[in-house]
Amino acid sequence: SEKFARAAQLQVHFRDGDEVQAGALLFSLDSRGPEAEVRRAEAPLAKDQASLANARRDLARYEQLHESAVSRQKLDETRTGAQVLEAAVRADEAAVAIARLQLTFTRIQASMDGRTGSIVRQHHFIGGRSSVKFQSARAALDLLRLRLSPAR
Repeated sequence: SEKFARAAQLQVHFRDGDEVQAGALLFSLDSRGPEAEVRRAEAPLAKDQASLANARRDLARYEQLHESAVSRQKLDETRTGAQVLEAAVRADEAAVAIARLQLTFTRIQASMDGRTGSIVRQHHFIGGRSSVKFQSARAALDLLRLRLSPAR
């Protein structure tokens, strides 16, 4: 099957020479894909958390009944099942953290108060609040050169 590179839409949120405060949004990329990845990662986490809660309730019941009505094997199986689900929840939490980290890469903010410089892309000046198309977010960041001068 053919693969097509999705063009990343880079939004510029300042004009050349603007005074900006630390934390001001300078650039943003379309975040719909990374937002969907966060939701996709959260779904198995919620499922595994619910399963783990149920497994813990079962384990607590079986531990109470162990001496009279539950075999040692059943208790061990239930304990192992809960441990497996605990590991699955940790893996799901890591997947959510990675997806949320990827989402942060769709926003570039000023690291300090200052005045913006000019944006240059392949020898073309791009000014104002404009949109620029790139083949990937990485290409967008590689091609952009931004100088942020400290505020005076």
